[in-house]
Amino acid sequence: MAPLASPNAFSLIRWLFALSLILFHGSVAAGHAYGWIVSPHSIICVFFVMSGMLTYNSYLLHPGAGAFYLRRIRKIVPPYAAVIILAAAGGAFVSTLGADEYFTHTGTFKYLAANLTFLNFLAPGLPGVFEGNIVTTVNSSLWTMKVEVAFYILLPAMVWLMRRFRPAHVIVALYLLSVVWNIAFQLLYQSTGNGLYDMLRRQVFGQMMYFAAGMAAVHVHTYLLRRKWAVLACSVALWAVCDRYAPLRLVEPVAIAAALTVAACGSARLSRLSARTPNLTYEVYLLHFPVIQVLVATGFFAAAGFYPAITAAAAVILLLSLVLHKAVHRFAAAR
Repeated sequence: MAPLASPNAFSLIRWLFALSLILFHGSVAAGHAYGWIVSPHSIICVFFVMSGMLTYNSYLLHPGAGAFYLRRIRKIVPPYAAVIILAAAGGAFVSTLGADEYFTHTGTFKYLAANLTFLNFLAPGLPGVFEGNIVTTVNSSLWTMKVEVAFYILLPAMVWLMRRFRPAHVIVALYLLSVVWNIAFQLLYQSTGNGLYDMLRRQVFGQMMYFAAGMAAVHVHTYLLRRKWAVLACSVALWAVCDRYAPLRLVEPVAIAAALTVAACGSARLSRLSARTPNLTYEVYLLHFPVIQVLVATGFFAAAGFYPAITAAAAVILLLSLVLHKAVHRFAAAR
């Protein structure tokens, strides 16, 4: 099995969907109709499939659970922890509580404890912060982090299984497990109305079909690229149909993985351009929602209008992402 081609165009794809995420969350936070061609559902799914592809490919190139976990911790935790701590500290400036009450409030400590351990759903808000906004959570994007982290924890075990059995058998089994998980919890949610079942449906085993499809693409990417234009046309068409008709979404990960493979590895020109594009999309993911929330809370969106405001928000997010990226790398280098 050949590894994914490098350079590739994954950075450009990340940017497309990261900017789409800014537009979507800006629309939600500001109460504006979202009209972009990329659906919110597709944005999340693409990042899960890409994570499956790139993380699995990286593990195969540099095997070993200990080294893998260390690389993941170094890449993910410092900027994540910085954003959580900065949000908790900065919340004092927009909270309806006084500084003394805010910093001694149990809600502030709960926010830090829950979010620093990737359990955002336990304490998504800060006391007195964004209470007048349409969305009162500090960072609604962070629910996906626990799913990603769970996948990273499980990946070495999945690779171990693939070495004992055939990779195709393990990947198909993971995919089918995820399908059964989704169907079971969807039926439980529909029959009881209990939101807990819907929340469980969206956790790591519910999303495993997307990670599994990404892993499968690593194994078959050379075959997909032999007929790249036909694969791209068919996969995008299937993806569009699945995105529109929810019952077909159980096969959607296959379409997304095939489309991403061709888009990322099928053009040398795009790959060269992508190689020269700085990848700040993780920082953008971490920072964009709190920045948008602050601008909504201060009345900037209402005063400027949606499109000027979201453009200004995007510029601020990109600038802060660059600052965060450089600060974290400087801190890591100093250590």
